Order: sequence, then C-alpha cells, then structure tokens
Amino acid sequence: MGNVYETIEGLSQSTRRGLLDAEGHICGLFRNADEEYSVLIPFFKDGLERGERVHHVVDPSRKDEHIQRMTSAGIDMDAVRKSGQFVLREWSDIYFKGGDFDQDRVFAAFSDMFNESVRLGYPRTRCMGHMEWAVARHDLDELIEYEASYEQAVSQSPPSGDAVICVYQIGDWGGDLVMRTLRTHPLVIIGGALHENPFYAKPKEILSELKHRRASRSQCC
Repeated sequence: MGNVYETIEGLSQSTRRGLLDAEGHICGLFRNADEEYSVLIPFFKDGLERGERVHHVVDPSRKDEHIQRMTSAGIDMDAVRKSGQFVLREWSDIYFKGGDFDQDRVFAAFSDMFNESVRLGYPRTRCMGHMEWAVARHDLDELIEYEASYEQAVSQSPPSGDAVICVYQIGDWGGDLVMRTLRTHPLVIIGGALHENPFYAKPKEILSELKHRRASRSQCC
C-alpha cells in the first residue's frame, strides 16, 4: 500500500486539483478516521456555507462519532438536519435496504437523492459514503462491479457538478483490493490532496475483466 501512496503523492503538481470544487466520482483513501475527517470536513462545511446540500451514508457504529466530529467543526447539525440541507443516513438504509445488497436498488436510491436535491432548489449536492461494509462480504467482485457500473453511469450522464466520495479507510483493506477499487475512480483523495488518478481504467474495461474472471471460475469449478 505504501507504493500507492508514494506513486500518487510523488506526482507533479499538475495532477492536483482543488478539493473544495471537486465533482464527480471520487475515491477517498485514508489511513484512519482522524485523517478522513481533517480532509473531508472542510469540503462539506464549504458546501453548506454555499447553500449546497450534503448527503452522508455512514457506518451505523460510527454515526454518533460522525455527528460529534461535524459538530466540533462548527456545523450546527441539529439545524442543518432539521432544514433538510444535511441528510445523514446509515448504510443499511441505502446499501442493504430490503436485507441484501442490490446494485440497481442502490443506484435508484442515489438517483432519487440527487433528483430530490434539484427539486428542492439546491445548486449542487456533495455526498460521501463509508465503504467498510464491503470488507465482510465474500464476493468482493460485487463491490468492483458496483463501483465500475456507477462510474459508467456518471461518465455517460451530463455533468451535474455533484460530488460523490467513496470513503475507504485502508487499514481494513488488502493492497490488491485497494488497487482494484482505485481503478474505478477518475479522481482520488490521498495524502490529504485530490489528484487525477493515474490508475484509472475505463468502466467498460473493468466490467469486461470481471466477466472473464467469473467465466474462468465457472469453467474450473
């Protein structure tokens, strides 16, 4: 994993982009919760101050900590949640609504969320989702398919200015899985900075690889 950090952090300044104005499908790689919040809170606080909407999908076991961290940064969580400007949901409400993971249902939930923000008059939505739920799943190809399919949908849609940050605390992840996940995002936050991702691969390529991987498994079993 150190090689990934060293490669991206060692890139020239030309690969860096301003985090506050980030948009699109972004991979956020963080060593721990302290790094995660120190980097992301200013991004979401800036959005609230600009009158944008913020939507967080969090690990239920970290929900109280999440609220406390936001509050400690000067965000009036009671007020912004009551107004609807800040939506905080547990990942069971999005990724596992109905009892199990269903990619189409997750896509529909995010689509409804973004469409609602537009209807309510918000100029932009900044979203993040904790991704640790995938660690315990046996079929990690499922996660890669989800990420690649989401990126494919984003890349085929008109630019909206919205931002979706998939948050990974890499201490729970093996290096191979992190690399595979990284390839599904055109932008990456690493070492506290936003970069164009040199490991990015087109969704069509990744989905084709998954198809061949599954075909090979079925032939050998």
